[in-house]
Amino acid sequence: MNAFPMLNTLRFIAATGVLIQHAEEIKFHAGLNNIYHFNGIKILGGICVSAFFVLSGFLITFLLLREKSNNNTIQIRSFYIRRILRIWPLYFITIFLYKIILAHLPIESRDLIFTNSNFAFGALSPILEISGTGEWIFLLLLLPQVLLALGKVFYPLHVWSIGVEEAFYLFWPWVLLKCRQYRKTFLLILLGYLLLYFLSFSIWIYLLKTEHSSAKYFQGSTFFLYCQRISCMAIGAIGAEALFFNRNKWLELIRHPLTSVAVPAILLLLLYKGFFFPVFITEIYCILFIALILQVIHWGEKIISNPVYKLAEEFGKVSFGIYMYHPFCIILAIEAFSLSGISDISWWQFYSLSCFITFGISYLSFHYIESPILQLKTYFETSRVSVHTS
Repeated sequence: MNAFPMLNTLRFIAATGVLIQHAEEIKFHAGLNNIYHFNGIKILGGICVSAFFVLSGFLITFLLLREKSNNNTIQIRSFYIRRILRIWPLYFITIFLYKIILAHLPIESRDLIFTNSNFAFGALSPILEISGTGEWIFLLLLLPQVLLALGKVFYPLHVWSIGVEEAFYLFWPWVLLKCRQYRKTFLLILLGYLLLYFLSFSIWIYLLKTEHSSAKYFQGSTFFLYCQRISCMAIGAIGAEALFFNRNKWLELIRHPLTSVAVPAILLLLLYKGFFFPVFITEIYCILFIALILQVIHWGEKIISNPVYKLAEEFGKVSFGIYMYHPFCIILAIEAFSLSGISDISWWQFYSLSCFITFGISYLSFHYIESPILQLKTYFETSRVSVHTS
């Protein structure tokens, strides 16, 4: 069974947010009517990806804490195998779709989009040119975030987040296995990461102002640290620790009816205003996200039979596929309109076809690719509770 199945709804909402931002961005570069000029749309995908990181930090930490509590240890080898089975198949299928299939399809809209865009990274000056072979090496080693830090715009760009999660999964079970004071350890990791990032960012800005030649190296380190988002997953872990050890003082405050209204209201307001800057704002969003996660777990048990919730929960099951496939599907939708001779595409026509293709492919992927592979996870379960994470 899934741990906290009500969180599938949040996962679906986050995946949809990423889809909307990329859809408007692709429409912008394809010369179609769009609303990409709104700051809230421009930051929507990145903020929703941060929500995914918080979810990962929360769920993985909670399950590992339970495993350690039940067995007095963590089977790290089994943990790695379960993560490989969950992440790697769709990751490499996605690389194949974009780098092999999409690259060789005779699609006019693809060429228009890729030629006219750097997908929000136009201001990022490359500090190192990477050959096609070098790019492939990083992608195949699941290190796409390194390409991003080097200023290399590549496709599929959104898989950088998979590399970040894989890096987190690589060291996090060892942290939980070795540490005894969990909350203190998580806070130290959070503060240490933020201090390192702020130091790198400050040096970079100073060197830019003084036009020092070494500024490009601190640019790379700053973007690498920013991409790693360890703070997002550490904040999720702090929430998991609070729930697992039943920290009533904090949980009661988060679950208070006024807080339950204020948290989503503040989140929506910040997104509507497009509130963002490169230092510490991501962590503010993540604190709101972990509060929302704990609220959904608490209140979600009371609405779990709601038909709307059940529909969103079903969509949440295929959210990993939605996240991985959606740019490919959006380009296919634009090409379908182009081939049919429809030039004046309304927003509802565009999203109807894009979502139909995305959800359809994601559904097929989940039931005929992901689920059979996920069945193998049962051989490596070391806790009574398993989890579907994206």
